[in-house]
Parts: sequence; structure tokens; C-alpha cells
Amino acid sequence: MHISEFKGKKVLVVGLGKTGMALARLMAGGGALVTINDIHPEEEMAFALEELKGVSCRSEFGVHKIETFLDQDLILVSPGVPLQQKAFEAARQKRIPIYNDLELAYSLTSTPFLAVAGTNGKTTTTTLMGDIFHRAGKEILLGGNIGFPLSPLVCEQPEAEFIIAEVSSFQLETIQTFRPWLGIMLNITPDHLDRHPGWSDYVKAKARLFENQTAQDFALVNGQDKATSELLAQRQGFGKLLFFRTDAPVEEGVMIQGEDIVIRLAGQEDLICSVKRSRLPGEHNRQNIIAAALAAWLCRIDGAVIQRAIDEFDGLGHRIEFVAEIGDVRFIDDSKGTNVGAVIKAIQSLKGPIWLILGGKDKENDYCPLIPVVEKRVKGILAIGESKKKIDQFFHGKVSVYSMDSLREAVYLGFSLAHPGDTVLLSPACASFDMFESYEHRGQVFKQIVREIEYAQATDL
Repeated sequence: MHISEFKGKKVLVVGLGKTGMALARLMAGGGALVTINDIHPEEEMAFALEELKGVSCRSEFGVHKIETFLDQDLILVSPGVPLQQKAFEAARQKRIPIYNDLELAYSLTSTPFLAVAGTNGKTTTTTLMGDIFHRAGKEILLGGNIGFPLSPLVCEQPEAEFIIAEVSSFQLETIQTFRPWLGIMLNITPDHLDRHPGWSDYVKAKARLFENQTAQDFALVNGQDKATSELLAQRQGFGKLLFFRTDAPVEEGVMIQGEDIVIRLAGQEDLICSVKRSRLPGEHNRQNIIAAALAAWLCRIDGAVIQRAIDEFDGLGHRIEFVAEIGDVRFIDDSKGTNVGAVIKAIQSLKGPIWLILGGKDKENDYCPLIPVVEKRVKGILAIGESKKKIDQFFHGKVSVYSMDSLREAVYLGFSLAHPGDTVLLSPACASFDMFESYEHRGQVFKQIVREIEYAQATDL
């Protein structure tokens, strides 16, 4: 399919985040008759209207009108828009196609997709893969849930050899024909249960990554993740199943032997490279690394290239990122830790006692899995945001909890309570939208506050 095929077609774009605005521009540029729609009132959407100035489209705000949805040839939905609404159900009954950016991009290209899914580690793994492929001289597109809408990319660079896409459960729940040549499932832990009806539905949405695969495709699955058995029970499709794990051998896939990354296929073992000099902390990152290495190996990238990328990759901002050490107290920014599983991984990656900044916009979090690591490693919790009352009630009697009115108060109190060798860790287990524009904004504010403390301590000497 080519974008010109939508010329004269009625296309509704629902949700005006970054993806929605990109889809509106793309469709209008292709000659489609575009309507933009967002549930927020028009006065709150001034930024979007400014971004779309000059784009030929009509707009509806504050409501999802059923009659508007039914008067379309195609509906494009942004990842953050819940689909359990009457307007979407009416459109489905009328058999109006409902696509998202992932499905649309797939329909616009024949370039093979390498899709990275999972609750945690997607962006790190996707970015590392991109680095490996760039070093190998491959023409790639890197996008999806990582922040770069795919559909405009595939139209702008049709000559790409591979598309490396970070995909979320929100994107997977509306796919129809999307079929990654190589799909990677890093892990599944409870998240977004405010959006999905329950845990089983969340796993089912993740499992859709593999459902359209043929015997010519590959399904890469974390063999040591607790949810893997449930994932495989839900898995459909015929992709060749390969496992990756760091703690034991695999029959088919990739593993770590000592410090070496070893691939085993068709009964034959090959040494790819080593994790010895990797700069990424934590067992979870070793899993991310070997998944990326296996994907690169299957794409016939030389082990020496993979090795250089692993050795020099520093990770990403706001993901267990060292910020500063002040008076022998370390500050770590893990603002991207927006679910309980991510917080557990962050705590396990660090040494010494921890003062944990927790909270924000709750996602129906179950904090029970945090109890063992909190009781063992955390001196106190600094609770912030809308969920601070829930956190205070849940952890009462298990660890000291301090209810804070702002992130600034939490950081300053954490520093005042910390002893040399302690760590103040921002790993909120919650979304940021109650107090900040994004998790990046929250992390940036955290860093700014830490720099203020650092400056104040330096000038007091």
C-alpha cells in the first residue's frame, strides 16, 4: 500500500499526542479528508492546534461522537486512547477499519520489522539494537513506542533494510495483519492495569506480538521470566521459538556462559561476544543485551561489531542513571521506572541502603511484590503525588514512610536522612502526569534539584 491510496478517503485521527499529530499530518499530506478528535476540551489542545497549523483538517474536541466515527473510511487511534468506548464499538460493528501507527506503518512497507516488546527494558534494548545495526552499516528505521511514529518514517525512508520498533501493549491490542519477522518479548510484569481489564488481558495483548508470524519468522522469548509459561500458553502463530536467558543453558537461542554470550541453533554452538565490559548495571540489562545480540546475529551482523556496541553503550537517561554523589550519598534517576517490576530491578541493581522516592499517578499498582526488597534494602520511602496516601497505607508498619507535597521536598528530605554510603533513588512505580509533563520532565526536575543541593554543599565548604 502507498499513502496516496488514502487520497479522498475520510480518515479520523483520535488522540492528539505526538503520534496522533504525526498521523494527521501524514494523512492530510497524502490527500485524505482528515478529522482530528480528542476527548479533552479545545482550550486544552492549543498546543496541538498550533502544531497542526497549516494542516488541512477539521476538528472535534471534548467528545467522541458516534456519528463522526461512523462517517469514516479509516480510524487511526493513538496509543493512549482507551478502546472500550461506545464510538469505537459502533465503528467495529460497521466494520470500519481501526488502525494504529504500528498497523498503518506495516501496511505501507515491505521492510522486515524487528519488534521489541515487554513491560520493562524495551527502550534500552531497542536503542542498543539500533546502535549495533548502525555500526554494521545497515540502513534502519528506529521508532514506535520509543517516541518516533513509524508511519511517517516508512514513507520518508522506503529504502531501509530493517525497521527496529519498540511496541507496547496499547499498540498490539489493535493490530490486524502486523507481522514482525523477528519479535522479542523481554518480560511481562503487572503494568497498565488501569487500562487493561486484568492481568490475563495484559498478557494476551502482549502475546499478540507473535500471532501473525509464519514459520519463516522468529519469536525470541525470555526463558527465565516468570510470565513466560503463561505467555506461551497464549501465543499463536508459527514463528520459530528461541529463548534467551542468563541463568541456565537453552536448547535453542542464546545464553551466557561465564561472561560469554553463546548462541545455540540446530545443535551447534557459536560464541558471539562477551558481556564482561558492558557498562549497563543489573541482571535485567544482561537479559536485554543478549536479546539484542541474538537479534543482531540472526541478521548476520558480525560478532566483533556486536561486541563494540555492547562495550560502549552507556544506556539511556532516566533509567537507573547516576546523577551525582554528594557527601558520599548517591543520587540515581530512574524516572522511567513507572511500574513495580521496574522499581524492583532498580533496587536490585544498586548497592547499599536506599531512600526510595515512590509515587505519582497510580496505575492500579499492586505493591506486594515490592515488600521483600523494600524490607531488605530500603531505609525509608518518600511518597509523592496522587498515590502517596495509598503508598503510606500499604507500607505502614513495613518501613518508614514520609508523605511529601513535592518532589523537591522528597529529594531534600532524602538527602538529610541519608548516611554516607546510602542512595536516594527516584523510581516512582507510577506515571508522571499528576505532577509533570512526562517521565523525562520528572527526571529532569529531579536532576535539577540534585544539582541545587550539590551547589549548596560546595559553596558551604
